[in-house]
Amino acid sequence: ITGDKVKVKKHGGGEENVPLIKVLPAHREQDLKDVSYDDITQLMYLHAASLLNNLKLRYQKKAIYTYIAHILIAVNPFERLDYFGDRELKQYKGKSIGLEPPHVYAISDNAFRQMKNQVKNQAIVVSGESGAGKTETAKLIMKYLASLGEGDMGRLEQIILDGNPILEAVGNAK
Repeated sequence: ITGDKVKVKKHGGGEENVPLIKVLPAHREQDLKDVSYDDITQLMYLHAASLLNNLKLRYQKKAIYTYIAHILIAVNPFERLDYFGDRELKQYKGKSIGLEPPHVYAISDNAFRQMKNQVKNQAIVVSGESGAGKTETAKLIMKYLASLGEGDMGRLEQIILDGNPILEAVGNAK
């Protein structure tokens, strides 16, 4: 630090003098470039730069889900990942958010349990820009909810998934 300026490292290499007022604090561990947090609320300094850095670090590890308390952020990997099989369906069943790594199944299970325990309707809002993965996320939510039923699961799951085009059409309507 020299006066009201501080020397910072640039992403592409090299250094730059920046006004001290523009420098935001960050976790020292994140300077190591390998520490990320499952839940954004664990960040000591919460601002856009630290939040985006945490998402970037997780994305690089193929950890596409991150919590902000009971809100789930998903970063579209633009590839098929093996995080959605029978093992994961069982892994998140009946577990509170935060006991397992962040996942859309945890949010789905939480909504289902809240609906049963409080006898109140629940909603899961899936939001994002075009190409963000909303349709795939909605399918995963429906798949998880269908897996909680009893009886002919293949048939029930297919009925629920067959309703997706109608939901998409309503979502895309102007």
